[in-house]
Amino acid sequence: MYAKVQSWGGSQGIRLPKKIIDMMGIHLNDSVELIVDRDRIIIQKPKKYDLKTLFSGYTGEKPEEFWDGPKGREEW
Repeated sequence: MYAKVQSWGGSQGIRLPKKIIDMMGIHLNDSVELIVDRDRIIIQKPKKYDLKTLFSGYTGEKPEEFWDGPKGREEW
């Protein structure tokens, strides 16, 4: 499938066919992620993160290499 780059005001844009939008489950005003990979532009739904997933391996301990004391004029 091909699309044509068109001028919209001071920008350029590509219209995405409804069939593609429906296949991806994208709705009006949804955000999408644009990735440039050499000669390709990849449009994808943004990844959704939740705190449970982000902290799944966290034990509550901070790694020692992240703490080596104050660097400036901090007061404790």
